[in-house]
Amino acid sequence: MIAGTLSRYFAARFLGALLAVFVGIFFLTVMIDYIEQVRRTSNFPNISGLSVFLVSFYRVPQILERLMPFCVLVGAMSCYLTLSRRLELVVARAAGISAWQFVAPAAIAALLFGVFATTVYNPVSATFQERSRRLEQEIMFGLPTIAAQMSNLWINQITA
Repeated sequence: MIAGTLSRYFAARFLGALLAVFVGIFFLTVMIDYIEQVRRTSNFPNISGLSVFLVSFYRVPQILERLMPFCVLVGAMSCYLTLSRRLELVVARAAGISAWQFVAPAAIAALLFGVFATTVYNPVSATFQERSRRLEQEIMFGLPTIAAQMSNLWINQITA
């Protein structure tokens, strides 16, 4: 029972650190991409800042999909660093919990996060990427794209 409670505690701490890193990198990436989009669209006088922000906001989930393994890595490092500084790992080891027993909850949580990223986050980011392309096409050239004129028949994600 104690090991189950401690496992849930370590998993919650890991997920908290992972989400904090993910949200932090999300906002940082939105700001950087927004600045880049403002630079690219500075020659077009009729473009609002909100529409440029929406283009950046819709592009970022696709970018973060590539950074997701690093978010998990940095989240795990910050989680276990915090646990070590608060001497919680020392107490767990003194209670007879092996290192594998307090690493396993983070590994299971990372696996569940990967399943969530594959089944939920990937389709959402592909949809947002398509919205970004459509909005950027409309902003830059004032014409909706052929894909925007058609209903959402297919989401195609092309990668290198």
